[in-house]
Amino acid sequence: MAKKNYLAFTNKYNGLTRQLSTQCGVSDAIPLKSGDPIPASAKEYEAVWDTGATTTVITAKVAKDLGLKPIGLTTSHHAGGTEEVNSYLINVYLPNNIRVVGVRVVEAVLVGNLEMLVGMDIISLGDFSFTNFGGKSTFSFRIPSIKQVDYVAEDMKKAARRAPIPSSYQRRGRGKGKGKGRGKRK
Repeated sequence: MAKKNYLAFTNKYNGLTRQLSTQCGVSDAIPLKSGDPIPASAKEYEAVWDTGATTTVITAKVAKDLGLKPIGLTTSHHAGGTEEVNSYLINVYLPNNIRVVGVRVVEAVLVGNLEMLVGMDIISLGDFSFTNFGGKSTFSFRIPSIKQVDYVAEDMKKAARRAPIPSSYQRRGRGKGKGKGRGKRK
């Protein structure tokens, strides 16, 4: 059996959801090897996944909880305008032991009790899918990306498998009229 070269998780919802979220661990950016345990200093937060966000976001509370020191300022563009915000370097621990090391994140105010937003900087490292089959939402992510998903190509392959295969007689251009052949032309 071939070794699987990716890590993945799936969240299934009992109905339709309008918000994709997971628990995410966060720590200061420290070097990690593949078998290393998650550092004791890591803290867990509820994170919303947002394909409209280019960068992962944490709140000032997360930065304070972890004692993070800013690595610089970044211009943040959002619905409320543009502003200079602190940026930090962190490690992110996703479900099922997926680790993303050395992620540059920005600080922002998020709505409600939300403390973290996972943006396209992390999502683009893997394969991300969301379905609503049978009235139940399913969200799945794997890292690294291992194949391209193309629903149109899948449909075309299925249609090609269902299409009748013409006989060799028909493929040679015969058998289009009545009878066994075209007959003599006058």
